[in-house]
Amino acid sequence: MPRLASSFRLAGHPGVLTLATLLLFVQVWMHWPSSLTSSGDPKNGAETPESPEPAILDAVFPGFEPPEGSTPDYGIQGFHYVSVLKGQKQWQLQARDADFYSKDQWVYARQIKAELFNGDQPGIQVEGQFARYSMVNRNLEVGGQVLAQFPDGSTLRMPLLEFKPVQRKMSVPLKYRVTGTGPTLAPGRLRFQSFGMDGSLITGMFDLKSQVQIEVQSPRSPTTQVWAPSAVYRRTESVLDLYSGSPTTPVRLEQGSLRSLANRMEVKLPARAKKPSFAAWEDVRIEEWKKQDRKTAPDRYSTCGRAEFDPETQEILLTEYPQVYQDGDTMTGEAIRILRKEDQVEVENTNAFTRGN
Repeated sequence: MPRLASSFRLAGHPGVLTLATLLLFVQVWMHWPSSLTSSGDPKNGAETPESPEPAILDAVFPGFEPPEGSTPDYGIQGFHYVSVLKGQKQWQLQARDADFYSKDQWVYARQIKAELFNGDQPGIQVEGQFARYSMVNRNLEVGGQVLAQFPDGSTLRMPLLEFKPVQRKMSVPLKYRVTGTGPTLAPGRLRFQSFGMDGSLITGMFDLKSQVQIEVQSPRSPTTQVWAPSAVYRRTESVLDLYSGSPTTPVRLEQGSLRSLANRMEVKLPARAKKPSFAAWEDVRIEEWKKQDRKTAPDRYSTCGRAEFDPETQEILLTEYPQVYQDGDTMTGEAIRILRKEDQVEVENTNAFTRGN
């Protein structure tokens, strides 16, 4: 099917042609934007990550095939469209080319760049190989090596991204993996991945649905990794809340020769903080080895209701009925501080000390 830049190719009955033409002019030409990236520049000096090298265009992405047996009413090269509801921009789309199907009221586009609007906040820049949207509900779907870049420098990569502009909600189906990075100004480099995601641009809360993995790299401390069945990423605060699925699937943290298990953990990387921090709650168990070989029993282990980790100083503060077990000894108190660099244990207001046989 031939395509002409900035012009349309029509096919069908006269009534359909008239309707399609009016629909196109009203929803495309009247809302033609001046620039895709003018409102999406990062603030506070944050650098936008470089876009990856152009990928080879896949022939098709599942779910983005045009209606079976249908012929597009027209095709557009150099497609540019902005979705507006009650005078409020929802999203805008640039594409190498696009096809419109009037019967199904769908537009299919290829090699796209989009901007998702969030009220008066800076937009989110999105790139992908394919896009489609309904002229009825204006929901936008982007597929095929999708990259979303936020104004603070954080990113998301996934095979499929769904955007519901009325709710300002970003979603990734559970069967697809999402990988992301945290803000560029955060004190530690955050990387995470999950299967499935539901995110609200209004609240800044992103539910990471399944098989969550977290990695935090900091210049002055060892790399910390955390695994959890699910998590909530408070993106605007740079905080991750991680949750266990059951007693048999706790949240697990590992840092060098340390391993911790708990029902819930928290990772903080706010830009105003000087360093990352970690905390664990509910049935906390901490295991330590003198060497990183974890095949043997731990040289020291601890239990408590709450633990706070300082990855830079290598200190752990245990509260809520803490107990430390080492070399047959048991130490308890109101609070216990483990100094890992010095290999010391400090007990505050000790109420028991027992030595094994």
